[in-house]
Amino acid sequence: EPDNFTGQILVHNIGRCRVAQLPADIGSTTLATEEISDPEDTGIDRMGVSTVPFQNKWYAVDGGVSIIITPTGITSGTGSAPDVTDWATEVQNSGQGALPENCRLNCLYRGRMVLARQEGPLPNHSIWYMSRVLDPLDWAYALDDEERPAETSAVAGTNEYLGQPADAITALIPYGDDYLIFGCAKSLWIMEGDPGQGGSIQNLSRQTGVLDSRAWCYDEHGVLYFLGSSGLYRFSKQRGLENVSGRRLFRFLDRIDASQVFIQL
Repeated sequence: EPDNFTGQILVHNIGRCRVAQLPADIGSTTLATEEISDPEDTGIDRMGVSTVPFQNKWYAVDGGVSIIITPTGITSGTGSAPDVTDWATEVQNSGQGALPENCRLNCLYRGRMVLARQEGPLPNHSIWYMSRVLDPLDWAYALDDEERPAETSAVAGTNEYLGQPADAITALIPYGDDYLIFGCAKSLWIMEGDPGQGGSIQNLSRQTGVLDSRAWCYDEHGVLYFLGSSGLYRFSKQRGLENVSGRRLFRFLDRIDASQVFIQL
């Protein structure tokens, strides 16, 4: 009831997992916030940690660490540390393939957990991987049986029929259940539909890329906006790709070194 409202909100901010207890007075402008984990708890220490909420858990990667954060019981005004487990170990224990190592980016697309941009000693910045539908712990590729048909099994950009961007991936952008946009350093690539149902990657633009993993957002009408090396762009199914800033930002954005600054739209 509105006069007895005690909902909880879980948010993320640079590796920290926070919970907010809404006050009884909905009109209040203050939310009491309890920090329930920090980088020391999780092992995440990089500025651009990528997190995805799925089935009451948080899946986080940063190019080195891959973890699952499970919030524990929260009481009004206090917080408690979450359960933090190693994602790769969970996958290994499930016996369903192996989690791709050292991925820097993740997102959720059509019920699949998507990982991309491998760092580490053997970097591959243009590779991507997708888990089985509705199971972030299943990374066994090309399975085909009654329990796990090929249409829903894990897939990867190494599949010659699906392809992978010919550029370093900088952002994963789900556009509803219609498209998955791969923002790259100097280009854009797009997957339409599910890879298990004939979806494949096609080039969307070679005029611009996406500057950083969070340099994009949606407006209230579902139009995608992102910062590219040559300006501010928007994308929609109806109008396609448009540069809305013209050349006003070109001389500034094309000089930004995304490895030295954190860019968020």
